[in-house]
Amino acid sequence: MISWNCSKCDVPMIRAPIFIAVMIGAIGIACVVWPLKALEFCRWYHLKKPKWVQELPFADLVMRPWMPTYFRIMGVVFRLVALGIVWIEFSY
Repeated sequence: MISWNCSKCDVPMIRAPIFIAVMIGAIGIACVVWPLKALEFCRWYHLKKPKWVQELPFADLVMRPWMPTYFRIMGVVFRLVALGIVWIEFSY
C-alpha cells in the first residue's frame, strides 16, 4: 500500500545524485555516439556569438580538426564519472 505520509517513507523517491548521473551519462553517450552532430552544434553556436567573443583565447577550439576525437574521449570520461556517481550512491 502506498502511503503519502512522510513519516512512514513508503513512497520511493528518486535521489538527486542518480538524476545527475543519468544526465551526465546521457551527455557522455551523445558525445560518443554522435560526435559530429554535437560538434556541428558547437560550431554553429560559436558562429552565432559576437565577433569579440569569437576572438577570445581558446574560443576557436571547436574549429580544430581534432575536436571529434576530443568529444569521443570526453564522452567516455563523462560516462565513467556517471558510473562513479552511481557506484558511490549505492555503496552507502
